[in-house]
Amino acid sequence: MLIINQAILIPDIEANLLCPMQLRDNDIKVKDEPKSMLEHPTEWYHCIIVGDLKIALSLKGVVSYFPVSKPTKEEYESSSHENRIVLTYDSPVRDPHTTRFGKAEEAMLDYHGKYRSRKSRKQARYFLPFTLSQVMTCFTAILEN
Repeated sequence: MLIINQAILIPDIEANLLCPMQLRDNDIKVKDEPKSMLEHPTEWYHCIIVGDLKIALSLKGVVSYFPVSKPTKEEYESSSHENRIVLTYDSPVRDPHTTRFGKAEEAMLDYHGKYRSRKSRKQARYFLPFTLSQVMTCFTAILEN
């Protein structure tokens, strides 16, 4: 039984919307690249991976999905906790406007937008106390003057 906390329910559509970032934030692997678009696809693509469990994804148009059904109250109450897999956390309340992910992504790049190794990120933290967006704002202001 999959437990999906804080999913988006829109009563007028047949699907529940799930943000892949919510899964990733809960340490769930999301391989959302369709196999047909990969050079070397394997069964471990276009799926959600939770430990040894692989949930295969299908496509409807350009939307990846997997079919689900809501359990009855009896099914839910009779299932053991060992048979429940939590895909998304229940707290804190999800904030889709958080800057946390953007800051973490910026920390991975140098001022040219290129990937920095873990070693260079640690070193750069002592020499560049500014984020990429702060540096770019500064350069833009200088160029406009």
